[in-house]
Amino acid sequence: MTVLSFGNSLKQFGFKKEAEEEENGILIEDNKTKEAVTVCKVKGEEPPENQLPPSRSPVRSPKKIKRSIAESINDQVSDPSLKATSPRSRSKRDEKLILDEIKDKRLVPLLRPGLRCVFVGFNPGTESALKGHYYAHRSNLFWKLIYESGCVNRPVTYIDDTLLPDEFDIGFTDLVGRPTPGIKQLSGQEMIQGAPILEQKIAKHKPYYVCLVGKGIWEAVYRYKRGNKLPESFQWGLQAEKLGGSNIYVVPSTSGLAASISRETKLKVWKVLAGLINDPVVTASLVSSEPGTCDETNNDKSSLK
Repeated sequence: MTVLSFGNSLKQFGFKKEAEEEENGILIEDNKTKEAVTVCKVKGEEPPENQLPPSRSPVRSPKKIKRSIAESINDQVSDPSLKATSPRSRSKRDEKLILDEIKDKRLVPLLRPGLRCVFVGFNPGTESALKGHYYAHRSNLFWKLIYESGCVNRPVTYIDDTLLPDEFDIGFTDLVGRPTPGIKQLSGQEMIQGAPILEQKIAKHKPYYVCLVGKGIWEAVYRYKRGNKLPESFQWGLQAEKLGGSNIYVVPSTSGLAASISRETKLKVWKVLAGLINDPVVTASLVSSEPGTCDETNNDKSSLK
């Protein structure tokens, strides 16, 4: 057993006392800090950094964080340049930009005497107006149907439209010359006003058949000629009426948006047309004309002012 001397006992007692005082000092400081933090919380204030424990840093309450985020969002929304627009507003704005871009881009009628058939569309769509060719939208079935039906004997696309009058005796024009993104932008009055102009074109060039690509075109022409609505007994194909002395044939619209009639049904109607326009009687009756004599003047005044 080790016996401590009186001097060593005093030293040991001194160290113990100093350690207790140091520990008590820390406890006192912690208690003061807690009291200061508590007082600040009661007052709704942030305690100063020098009154926080060394291991802690200022922490913002969840409520203040949410309020700060909300204020930031409100600041952005108040900036007109950052405000979101509704889909309807964007649609109207985009439509106006498209109309401004295509309003003066009219398609040239591809017509000349001695054609076996002239195809008549509603009016140029956006793609057709921008590209300068008939039925130019990639979803339009026109160029597939004209080949698959046998109206022409080789695959063709919209870039071939200017070749068809001389190669296949097939021409093109529209009921209304004004381009629009869709036929919904055409009024019934505008289409009826286009009917007499169309009739003048047909009477001038005298194709054997006039193929109206869409029932709505025939409805406008019929109302112009008869003054009343198209009968409910209407059927696709050859009609009893004539336009400018030419036979009228009606096929469903080839637009990609016209999906109520199946592709198979459309092709059947087109195949009947192919048999008519390629009939030897039609071929024998054609008036010969030299290449390059298509009417490339666009005097269409059918658009409303």
